[in-house]
Amino acid sequence: MLLAMIIVTVVACGADEVATDIQADELMARIFNNNAPLILDVRSVAEYQQGHVPTAVHLPFSNHRKLLSEMQLSTDQEIILYCEKGPRAIKVVNYLQQQGFFELRQLTGHMSAWREAGLQLSTD
Repeated sequence: MLLAMIIVTVVACGADEVATDIQADELMARIFNNNAPLILDVRSVAEYQQGHVPTAVHLPFSNHRKLLSEMQLSTDQEIILYCEKGPRAIKVVNYLQQQGFFELRQLTGHMSAWREAGLQLSTD
């Protein structure tokens, strides 16, 4: 029992915490109600131009460190990240966590799930 408690404590306090997820319908409701946090799309230019979550800011994964250093973000602001299926967004989440950000969330299922759900896309 003691060993199990120690393992749970170590895992819960690990530095590699992943961002919590936000469901697509919850995010769409927040966008619709004008209370969405910063949404970062870390896909390529071509992917972004084909359609993205409304109000999302494009932050190409290939240049994310430089672009993030130019943005004046607060480490305590809520940020939602997504890519096509997850791997790129996870890497940016890990990078942001290393920079001290802690209000990070990922879109459940990322863009592929958003499209499958038939939710609104922007192409601006």
